[in-house]
Amino acid sequence: MIGLFLSIALNASAQIFLRTAVMNKKLSFSIEVILELIKSIHIWYGMICYSFSIFLWIFVLSKIQVSLAYPFQALGYILGSFLAWYLLDEKVNNLNLTGLIFISIGLIILSIGIYNNER
Repeated sequence: MIGLFLSIALNASAQIFLRTAVMNKKLSFSIEVILELIKSIHIWYGMICYSFSIFLWIFVLSKIQVSLAYPFQALGYILGSFLAWYLLDEKVNNLNLTGLIFISIGLIILSIGIYNNER
């Protein structure tokens, strides 16, 4: 289970690094912009986080059924929203917060179901 949560945390971190790399930039498919992105340390950090996340996810899937592991990817929405709010000063409105609460409730119900199946 630690691998599952670490994979999700790395995936959410990758989103933050990538967002940081492109904040306040006017993006296009020009060679200059592409080269600028390739040189960005935040892009590389994001790619590294994604890479580790994928390898951890492969390990997780070797131990846990997809039907149990995959729904927990929704934790990434919760963590990503919190990190964006805390680190990037992005706004989380009441509707967003309500959605995150519903995701949390769904994960709690799923966890109870998993716990009951293992007993």
